[in-house]
Amino acid sequence: MENQILEKAEQLPGGEKIVEAAHTAAAAIEDATDYLREQDWSEMLSDARELMKRHPGAMLLTAAAVGFLLARSVARN
Repeated sequence: MENQILEKAEQLPGGEKIVEAAHTAAAAIEDATDYLREQDWSEMLSDARELMKRHPGAMLLTAAAVGFLLARSVARN
């Protein structure tokens, strides 16, 4: 699957910066997928708690953004 994503990235219009951004996004998605496959729920919850302790402001903003998006998606239906 990663090879398919990288092949598609090479075909994107917009030059080298767009291709580089697509490669970076593909690598981040792959890392996240690997993390989800390797961790169980209790480890993920522990990691989330630690992240909230280290970056409470960013977590509040993220929660607000997710809540806003969920509310918008529910309101449209």
